[in-house]
Amino acid sequence: MKWLLPSRETESISESTMDDQDEIHRAVVKILNESDETLVRIAVQFGFSSDAAVRRIAKHEGVDLAARLKARRQAKKTRIIDALNVTSNAAHVARRLGYSRPLVFKVAKDESFKLTDGQAAKGQSRSRAKHTTVSETPTPSRRAPAREPG
Repeated sequence: MKWLLPSRETESISESTMDDQDEIHRAVVKILNESDETLVRIAVQFGFSSDAAVRRIAKHEGVDLAARLKARRQAKKTRIIDALNVTSNAAHVARRLGYSRPLVFKVAKDESFKLTDGQAAKGQSRSRAKHTTVSETPTPSRRAPAREPG
């Protein structure tokens, strides 16, 4: 199991280090199977420099990361759909859940939700034309008038 160690210096490994590595592998597999943590968070928790070590351990131990990712995506989509059933303002749902607005809009479009515009939902007009005044006279130029040749 030398190749599964997170450090590159694996030439001299004692027996106790191998036992520690087996414990780490079992703990990583347990977290992968039981929790919803991201691979990066698991890597940080165990002191790995990146999620590559967690991926190698998962591959070696037979953990299906693709199925795990699909389940995470489905859970995220379900949370978004539930929130959109409560309020049809996608931007508000994105802020409340901490997801990106394009993701929430894509899920809403895929699920055929009829969304309301945030301003329209509050009874406000999006047009600011009625709030601005249009000047009858053109704005004078700050540049000096052109001189007549002569």
